[in-house]
Amino acid sequence: MRFFTEMTEKTRRPAPELLADPDIAKAIDLLEIINYDDVEQELYDRYWDAVSVEATWKSIGERDGEKKGIEIGRKEGENDTKIQLARNMLAKSLDPALVAEITGLTIEKILLIRRK
Repeated sequence: MRFFTEMTEKTRRPAPELLADPDIAKAIDLLEIINYDDVEQELYDRYWDAVSVEATWKSIGERDGEKKGIEIGRKEGENDTKIQLARNMLAKSLDPALVAEITGLTIEKILLIRRK
């Protein structure tokens, strides 16, 4: 209540002990925003529009990065599965050309797997 009774047209800021109260400080900030003139209000709105756009792009970038990471992980998993399948087939003495055909791996890759 002290805030309202001490403020006059000549008072620009309340007493420092009032500003120490977070609720009063927040109320003062809101009052300042409410009392913006047209130019200040336009700048304030543009600022928050820019913040919103930045947050949106950041979110899109994170989702795209997440999707790319999932796709890379999926491809690596598929490749690991093909390599393990090729190892198992080679262990059963299947022809490397047949193993390449079945797994979709190159014959060069099959020969490297066989050497290991």
